[in-house]
Amino acid sequence: MTNNTKLTPYGKFLKRIRVDRDETISFMATKMNLSTSYLASIETGAREIPAGFSSELIRTYRLSDKEISELVAAECLTAHKTIGFSMEEI
Repeated sequence: MTNNTKLTPYGKFLKRIRVDRDETISFMATKMNLSTSYLASIETGAREIPAGFSSELIRTYRLSDKEISELVAAECLTAHKTIGFSMEEI
């Protein structure tokens, strides 16, 4: 079993963003003001996607319209209780 099989759709998107930008999970966590373990927990679904996290990801990584659409789709496919998008960002 590879590490990718444990990732949620949202986690797979996060990993792709960081791999595309040659970043480690610890570097991404620092940029997003999270601990590495907390970010890893979001990826695997052990923790919910924090409110506002997607909007912060869009801002921090200056996601393209295509990436934003993929992010929204990934969040919709990931089990969670709350969604934290700012419509102004989209």
